[in-house]
Amino acid sequence: DGLRNEVGLAFDSHGDLWGVENGADRLYRDDLGGDIHNDNPSEELNRFREDQAGQTWGYPHCWSEYCLPIENGGSGMKGANTPWAWPDFFDSEYTDEWCRENTNESVMSMPAHSAPLGITFYDWKDMSQEEECRASGGFPKSMDKYAFIAFHGSWNRRPPTGYKVVFVPFDGEGNPTALPIDLFRHNSDEAKWIDPVRPVDVQFDRCGSLFVTEDGTGSVIKITYNGGYFDEYVPIETDVVDGASCSPFQVPSSSPTTNSPTKTPLASQDTADSAPVPVDIPVTIDSSETVDSAPVPAGTPVPIDPSEKKPPSSGPSMQQTEEPSAASEKSWTLAPDDNTCCSSPNDGCSIPSSVTSLLC
Repeated sequence: DGLRNEVGLAFDSHGDLWGVENGADRLYRDDLGGDIHNDNPSEELNRFREDQAGQTWGYPHCWSEYCLPIENGGSGMKGANTPWAWPDFFDSEYTDEWCRENTNESVMSMPAHSAPLGITFYDWKDMSQEEECRASGGFPKSMDKYAFIAFHGSWNRRPPTGYKVVFVPFDGEGNPTALPIDLFRHNSDEAKWIDPVRPVDVQFDRCGSLFVTEDGTGSVIKITYNGGYFDEYVPIETDVVDGASCSPFQVPSSSPTTNSPTKTPLASQDTADSAPVPVDIPVTIDSSETVDSAPVPAGTPVPIDPSEKKPPSSGPSMQQTEEPSAASEKSWTLAPDDNTCCSSPNDGCSIPSSVTSLLC
């Protein structure tokens, strides 16, 4: 009970059901700053255990805070997850205190209006000896049990947010250990793609490659990992440039409850002259997996390691695995060693010096 547009559902390895919830729009509360719809209510990551049957998560009487400045009565932290009462019910029994005492909090608050539509969990298996999987680019063992979420993107938020795929690290007990980390996104200050890429759902194949459906161009996008099944991959967290007026979440002073994730500091790259970039996971975006031969649009994200100051002399590259379809306007090539990305053999464009791999 008390859920709103819980579109994406998936079971984890412990048998718990998880859902991603789309929050309401047009939130206005005089006592919290007036028009606060840009950053609230949050989108939610919820867990539904059998012993919670018959309980409520609050909607439509309550909503979860993503970002409320301290001067307006909030925590000043992104992903705060504090329950508040919806203003339409102030004249009844539903108050802020009622919401906090009588409803289940979401496990995690995600950026408002991101529109999460799909969720899946990575169930790692050693497929290195399977002939069909040896060169498939399955994700590494260290990402086993992670949740992957498709954000369809906002429609009434300025600036827009979402339009990407993120992952949430989980521990062995089935609890999230960090806020969402970008995997696939538009490499720009703007979340919206020039071509209307809007992720809908995510699913792994038996070899561990991730497939993303999106309904902006009608494509199915395949993402593969350029490494080994047993890699010890450690995620680099990225802040979300969503225009929110709050700071990244900090580590709490006390131990988290079983209903809350362990919040870890975000390595913020939210600066005036540089948009945050995806986590440095060497992946390949394969545009050969399409619907109606729709090409993957230009602007695919560039994985960058913030600790790197110079491009490596060699390393994994991101490239199309077959020629673009006839509908494509450009062909793309990559010359990583001389730091040049070309839309044709003779046209160059500058890319950040820390780029380790790129799909143009």
